[in-house]
Amino acid sequence: MKAKLHLIAAASLSALLVGCGGGGGDDGGGSSAVQPPGSTTPGESLPIQTSVPAATYSAADGLDRAYAILNEGLTRCGFGAVKQNAQLDAAAANHANYIIKNFFSYVVHKETPGADGFTGVEYWDRHAAAGYTGWPFGEIEAVNYLAYNHELINPPTQQQMQDVASWSVKSLFVAPYHGMNMLKGAVDVGMAAPLFASESGNLVEIFKPVVISLGAGPAMNGQQPSNPDEIRTFPCDGLTDVAPALYGEYVPNGDVAPGRFLNINPTGTTIYVAAMPGKTVTITSATILEVPTGQNVPIYAIRNYANDPNQHVHPGPRFAYVMPDRALLPDTQYQVMVSGNVDGKLFSRTFLFRTGADIGPSPLEFSLKN
Repeated sequence: MKAKLHLIAAASLSALLVGCGGGGGDDGGGSSAVQPPGSTTPGESLPIQTSVPAATYSAADGLDRAYAILNEGLTRCGFGAVKQNAQLDAAAANHANYIIKNFFSYVVHKETPGADGFTGVEYWDRHAAAGYTGWPFGEIEAVNYLAYNHELINPPTQQQMQDVASWSVKSLFVAPYHGMNMLKGAVDVGMAAPLFASESGNLVEIFKPVVISLGAGPAMNGQQPSNPDEIRTFPCDGLTDVAPALYGEYVPNGDVAPGRFLNINPTGTTIYVAAMPGKTVTITSATILEVPTGQNVPIYAIRNYANDPNQHVHPGPRFAYVMPDRALLPDTQYQVMVSGNVDGKLFSRTFLFRTGADIGPSPLEFSLKN
């Protein structure tokens, strides 16, 4: 007998998606950090990176696939590839280790001085401690915890545990406050997805946090297009294997969908519109069409910075997004038509994308022992 087993984070039956951005840019959202040594004048940006050196992430922990998915989405949609950075890898690994050692007392994105594995209170402190000298652009987490009785349940397979990393990246892309921070223009990335298991009596506990550390290099706004009027979307035309549903997102002192339990009643793929730094984008209308059937997908919310209920974690007015009111179908093509204005100048975009498999709130399945 097989069934879905949700990853457990804190008291919820799902992975805990935690995003924190800032550390540069003029968007007005997220956290901020002091200007790092060797950085350029605030407001400057780097050209879009269309290619980066090959990364050395391993298949053993699933990060090779996770990194490929991250860069496929970023480059296809014009946000530029991120290159692996050894210092940010170290920062991500240090923080993932801290999460494992302090899981039941962990305050998201914060570390407590004196606690086991402490390397810095804020993510920019941890980036600096690992030797990163560029602008600290953010930290994204999927905190995954699983507990089961090994006398009754067979353990997850190695493939399922490897899939946690790539599933996390896909899920983070469609979680609004994570996704927007992933699209801000980071230049460098560090990733970690350690696996820790412990056994006490019949109880087996598995920890597998996925931490993504983002840096903007020497330019405060990271990499940006040369056209000052550029408008980009995510997903975008031709992107495939997009997560079809949002099953939850942790928002400090807020709620991504007030009164709605996304683990059971998910929204669909979040659609983002991004203007250039310093500009304000406003979406006025959006239509999502299920191509095979011709049916319109109902809209749960159109959120611009001005009307976002969670402005305190929104990266700023150059981002806006649309949330469908139901999960999209797996492996299905959708057409998006979105229009609005950027600083009063009208825009309209139409594009096609295709969803991937819907693996629910977790890639893990368990089988009961006979």
